[in-house]
Amino acid sequence: LELHIEQGPVLEAERKAIGIVAGVQHMSRHSVSFTGTSTHAGPTPMPMRKDPVRALSELLPGLYRLPAELGADTRVTVGIINTEPGSANTVPERVNLTVDLRHPEQAVYTRLLAELERHVAIASEHAGVQGKTRCLWQSAGIVFAPNCVTAIERATEALGLCSMTLTSGAGHDSCHLAKVAPTGMIFIPCEGGVSHNEAESITPGQATDGANTLLLTMMELANQP
Repeated sequence: LELHIEQGPVLEAERKAIGIVAGVQHMSRHSVSFTGTSTHAGPTPMPMRKDPVRALSELLPGLYRLPAELGADTRVTVGIINTEPGSANTVPERVNLTVDLRHPEQAVYTRLLAELERHVAIASEHAGVQGKTRCLWQSAGIVFAPNCVTAIERATEALGLCSMTLTSGAGHDSCHLAKVAPTGMIFIPCEGGVSHNEAESITPGQATDGANTLLLTMMELANQP
């Protein structure tokens, strides 16, 4: 079992003391590149350019519409964008970016991957450039052991703590442990929903609630056949 500060604003917003983690969502990281023709910003008329930034400008709205189309559990993050050669008065030859995609349901996640490819192809065609995607990293979703999840639920009930069941949006050590042993995970809230960050802040009471939940959960699991 893993005790962890909650990965987002959910617990705080819902005013829950404990998050009972049922599993971890599917996630992957991709590189996307658009390749056009580098030229001077002055002499080349706009209609004659093969500008990869135009493709980028069409791709981003399409990607950020996906959560509305596929559901609120959809996560789309563009973390890095750069142009080559990177000159202020030059139409770039290439635009490179990273796209992080996540969803807890396999079917929706699979569609999310297809939508990335589709939007890149459409944006490339409209801008007259070449588009390419490549998967850099992928992690399949994890479902935690039912007996561990149930034990956490009983622990929160015994302690009189308000709780909710959720799917982790981020990866944790428990993802690897779940491949070799029954695994569960407990979340506690953090101030402002800020986690995975140096600004994480919890109260002694929240730490105590999490530790007591972990203790009672381990006691129940230790006494199971």
